[in-house]
Amino acid sequence: MPLLRHVFLDNQTQIIVWRIEEDFLEYQLIPDLCNIKNASRRLEKMAIRYVLDNFFDQLQLSYDVQGKPALTKSDKFISISHSNLNLVIGIGENHLGLDIELISNKAVKVSRKFIHKNDFLIIDSMNENYHKTLIWSAKEALFKKYSQKEHLIFKQQIAIETIDENSRVLNSTIEFADGTKIRDVLSYSLIEDFILVHSN
Repeated sequence: MPLLRHVFLDNQTQIIVWRIEEDFLEYQLIPDLCNIKNASRRLEKMAIRYVLDNFFDQLQLSYDVQGKPALTKSDKFISISHSNLNLVIGIGENHLGLDIELISNKAVKVSRKFIHKNDFLIIDSMNENYHKTLIWSAKEALFKKYSQKEHLIFKQQIAIETIDENSRVLNSTIEFADGTKIRDVLSYSLIEDFILVHSN
């Protein structure tokens, strides 16, 4: 079953987690999709179209000059993430950010580029791969949520300060270039070997 999770955060926001397992034959002849040369990218775009058509009342998707997705002729906001064959789409009335990542040593290898001095330290229940992937994924989600305001630098402007493992909540502080600081709360969950983080 390709649908891994369907989450309603509230009456206005929902998230779909979809595993790409099909060929999407009905989308093979759509010009803007069939002209994508990279096969995995083409499959991902077809999956996005499929999920939008089947779960979100056929909303139309566009991308701005920086590649940020937006919904055409709609006052709703969208966030998209994918990792391997897992696709996540969130749509809501307010700006939102989400990210899905495979737990691996990928984030560990580049952690010096994104770990903030105030990021929470590794705790006993975590290994380093899990810890760094969770922080990376949380920062990706916040970056997407606030990208309309500013292009945030992970290491300098986003701190994932505390974690509540019981409620699976992360508390963060974002500092913008003008010195303004805001706090934001994220939720996270595990889906097999993947971490899903989303804004609330």
